[in-house]
Amino acid sequence: FGNTQRQWITNFGLNYLKRLDAFDLNIGAYFKRNGFNYYGVTGSYFNTFNTNYKDSTNNFINFGLKAGIKSKGDAEAIVYKANVEYNNFTPGTGLGEQKIHLTGNVDLPVGEHRLGLNVDDYNLFYSKYSGQQLYPNHSIVGLNPYFNLKGEQWSVRLGLKDYLSINGNGKSTHLMPDVAAQIDLTKT
Repeated sequence: FGNTQRQWITNFGLNYLKRLDAFDLNIGAYFKRNGFNYYGVTGSYFNTFNTNYKDSTNNFINFGLKAGIKSKGDAEAIVYKANVEYNNFTPGTGLGEQKIHLTGNVDLPVGEHRLGLNVDDYNLFYSKYSGQQLYPNHSIVGLNPYFNLKGEQWSVRLGLKDYLSINGNGKSTHLMPDVAAQIDLTKT
C-alpha cells in the first residue's frame, strides 16, 4: 500500500432460487475480503493507535453458505419457511468467529385469524487467540408464539418472545411482549 491510507474490498456472491410446486428452494454462497492499512500498531492484543505511522496491512475475510425453503401457501393454508446460514469471519488478528443461524416460522389459519410460531437460533463459536479462549462459545435460542387478529382494514399481533442464552457462564432467559397493530386508512 505504500505510505498512504488505503482500503480495498472484494465481494462475490451467488444465489440460486428454484421455484417448485409446493415451495421455493433458495441456496447461496458469498465471499468478502476487506484489506486496509492505517496509522500505527502497538500492543500485543488488539492494535492501538500510535502517532508514528507504520504501514500495516490488515485483512478481514468473511464467507458463508445459506439455504432455505418457503411455502407457496395462500391465506387458507399453512404457511412455513426455514433457513440455515453459516458464516465464517476471520480478521487478521487470528481471532475468528463462526456462526450458524437457523430460523423457522410456521403459520396456520384459525378461522379468519392466524396462529404462528417463530424460531430463531444463533450458535457462535470462537477460535483461540494466542492460546487463550477470550470469548466463550454460546447459543441464543428464540421462540415467539403469536396470534394475528385480522379485520377488513386492521390487524393486531399478540405474542410473547423468549430468548434463552447459553454460554460458558450459564443460562439466562429474556421474556418480552410482541405486540403490533396496523390500521389501513384506505382500501388497496
